[in-house]
Amino acid sequence: MVMRAAWRSVRALVVGVGLLVLVLLAAVLIDRWARVGGVVWAVVALLTLPLTGAGMILHDHWAMARRAGGRAIERRRPDAHISA
Repeated sequence: MVMRAAWRSVRALVVGVGLLVLVLLAAVLIDRWARVGGVVWAVVALLTLPLTGAGMILHDHWAMARRAGGRAIERRRPDAHISA
């Protein structure tokens, strides 16, 4: 159980870092093409942290959807599987 949670965290981190690399690569390309470096890097600095956080959240959501067999994920109480 702990290993499964750790593995999910590692995968979410990889997704977040991948998004960060893509954003930085796009910024470098835009910077070379547009020659307005200060503005581009300021925008990248403002967008980088939320994008990596969003990547981690999306990755966790997709992982939960896969475990649910592709169905919509429903919020349930932790003890919902216990019959009264």
